[in-house]
Amino acid sequence: MPTLSARLAVQSVTDYGSSQSVHLTAVHSADPANPNASFSKFTPSAELKLVITNRDAFGFFVAGQSYDLLFSPQVQAAAPAPAETPSVASEPVQAAAPAPVSPEPVSPEPVSPAPVAQAAAETETAAASPGEDASASEPAAEPATPAQ
Repeated sequence: MPTLSARLAVQSVTDYGSSQSVHLTAVHSADPANPNASFSKFTPSAELKLVITNRDAFGFFVAGQSYDLLFSPQVQAAAPAPAETPSVASEPVQAAAPAPVSPEPVSPEPVSPAPVAQAAAETETAAASPGEDASASEPAAEPATPAQ
């Protein structure tokens, strides 16, 4: 498995009480005899900021000190064998019903008085006994004349 290494130097460590912030940057050296020269050549720029909340790790990083960092690909666990794959002819999946919405109050439509009067007249006629004239039991109402 391929790996890559870098060398970083701690620029600052800031203690916030319940955490520490560590700022690291790539090491640099133009001197070919210095072991940092190859790191400078192949990793000319790098910056890493860490926030540490593990109190046991407080004090691990020291300003001015260099640290080697090794990168390697994450090893993926083998995926389990897939379960039986559903056929295309399987039943369709039904979507969940939408959440109920409370209806807004609806005001009743105004009713025209003409159908109500007609229905009342029909009821009176039906209530009269056979052979009895409905108009004889009650005086006929005079038709209303519009005011002039």
